[in-house]
Amino acid sequence: METPNSKTFIDKLDYGILFILFLLAIISFMFIFSGQQSGQYNGNFVPKQIFWYTLSTILMLAIARLDFEQLKRMSWYFYGFVLFFIVMLIFAPESIAKPINGSKAWYQLPFLGSFQPSEFMKIALILVLSNIVESHNYQYIQRTIRSDLYLIYKMGIASLAPIIFVAI
Repeated sequence: METPNSKTFIDKLDYGILFILFLLAIISFMFIFSGQQSGQYNGNFVPKQIFWYTLSTILMLAIARLDFEQLKRMSWYFYGFVLFFIVMLIFAPESIAKPINGSKAWYQLPFLGSFQPSEFMKIALILVLSNIVESHNYQYIQRTIRSDLYLIYKMGIASLAPIIFVAI
């Protein structure tokens, strides 16, 4: 039973932001369509853009339903999952990870196009670093220069593996 102060997920949505995202989607579809009219590109990119906007909106709404504690618990798993895909780029055959401009940084997926795991690492690293900061601040209520340097050290260690493997 809901109390008068409780809100449903739909009530919590920021419709202003959703409307702005919708407008940006329409504008991007128009610009992509307009850019294709020069004849320079083969194919129509608008359906692909619509697909990715739809998928990202569904993903955004799914993530918005998670509470902060769930995100906190999942952050290290997500970090490890994405780091695994970055490391596997080194060993992946060229049939699924063809070098582009001398860099083997993308997976090519049939019918979906390519994706770059380092883009997902940005999100994973933000989640992990915020988890580290929150845990550190809970443990060290009285902050000192030494505790702050220790925090920077922990954040650096967490950032090191993605930096090294993306650089490779």
